Amino acid sequence: MKFVAIAANPLYHSVADIDAFDRQEGMNTLSNWLFLTGPTARLRTVLNAYGVEDVVLPAGGMVGHADSAYVIDARGNSRVALDDDPGSESVDASSFSSLL
Repeated sequence: MKFVAIAANPLYHSVADIDAFDRQEGMNTLSNWLFLTGPTARLRTVLNAYGVEDVVLPAGGMVGHADSAYVIDARGNSRVALDDDPGSESVDASSFSSLL
């Protein structure tokens, strides 16, 4: 099983930004974690396909976006859409963790 995230921040989506985030959150040690990025237009196409909208928040470049997750099978078909807000709990206690 792989866990894949798509960069949703239009300001900070370079490979260096993604690598820094992975290190900061301790995700860089997970062999089944992929955090994908690319040109802004390509990211927008993917995010739009999944109905993800982002808003750059004032003061600091943080981005607000819906928390959602999809279970996608080996053929690329969405099997389940999870849109529960995982909140600010630890990864182990978030609703996404418990649902997955």
